[in-house]
Amino acid sequence: MALGIFYYEAVYKSVTDGIAKYDTAELQDELTVAQTKAAQEAMMKNTINDSSVTAQKGTIAVYNNLANEVNALGSILNNQAENVSITWSSPTLTDTTVRRMAAISFKTTDYASARSLIQAINDNPYRNIISNVSITNDTKGTSTAATLTVTFFETTKGAASTEGLTTVTSDSTSTTK
Repeated sequence: MALGIFYYEAVYKSVTDGIAKYDTAELQDELTVAQTKAAQEAMMKNTINDSSVTAQKGTIAVYNNLANEVNALGSILNNQAENVSITWSSPTLTDTTVRRMAAISFKTTDYASARSLIQAINDNPYRNIISNVSITNDTKGTSTAATLTVTFFETTKGAASTEGLTTVTSDSTSTTK
């Protein structure tokens, strides 16, 4: 009996404690998770760097370029989308930069078509940023609705007039010119 207790305390317990102490399965899991996170972070950084190089597409037109922007949107969406709605907000001026926002909604036959049109809007000849994008399929799967906000950028340098602009100052007050 004493030999059994000695064996249990000295050999069996120390061996099982050692195995538990040096069990690397949990460490291996943590390492795998850390490596996956590092790979995803590197991929996101590359995506950000790649998009920041190509993000500045289009030219900054001289204020008032509304007619050209409408024509560009019309040529992209014409015969490609249904139920097109474009709502323009008043242009705002900060220093010499004019921002003109357009809320756009339309329907297409599928997601790929909607995505293609949004990409075409992004790639149009006038500098813009797209935000607030929402793409949804109807319950029957027969059409896809897209809504987005496009901000076009213009400049007052070389503009014949700044009529109709709302000036935005750094203290968030606005005045209309």
